[in-house]
Amino acid sequence: MQTYYRFLKASGFIFSICCLSASLFSTAAHAQIVDTQTLVEKSQAEQNRKLIKDSLNREEVKIKLRELGVNPADIQGRVESLTDAEAQSLAQNINSLPAGGRADTVTILLIIIIIILLV
Repeated sequence: MQTYYRFLKASGFIFSICCLSASLFSTAAHAQIVDTQTLVEKSQAEQNRKLIKDSLNREEVKIKLRELGVNPADIQGRVESLTDAEAQSLAQNINSLPAGGRADTVTILLIIIIIILLV
């Protein structure tokens, strides 16, 4: 019987330590109201960056970047550093390219130069 009480006492002590440590290291959650416009703008900015990244990941564009002396690995960081307005402008330029995925060399060069100048 004494073994049972010792076990309960030790278990209670360990449980108390666990509860105390959990309460000391937890942080309070702060909720705020987010308006719909903010969510839409953030979603649109993410879509614009994804469109730019997808366009820059095409093999023809990577070849052209190498010819111009730009490291394609550096481009991803540059796209992330674009402001939302710059990303939107660039995405609109990409969306205005001819349907079918074939853009002329001048358009591809223009997009690449815009990215390089913006960053």
